[in-house]
Amino acid sequence: MAPNIIGLGLIVAGIIFMIVGGVVGWIIGVICLIGGVGAMWMTWRRKRRAAA
Repeated sequence: MAPNIIGLGLIVAGIIFMIVGGVVGWIIGVICLIGGVGAMWMTWRRKRRAAA
């Protein structure tokens, strides 16, 4: 199973923004985390539906 590169990238970027960005970084980091988890979930759901 190949990982979703966009989802993983958004999650890592979100964590980095939260560590170094202060208040604005936290806001951007949370948005990136939500986007990354959403991308990973949509890819997982699509793969699961294709297998069924």
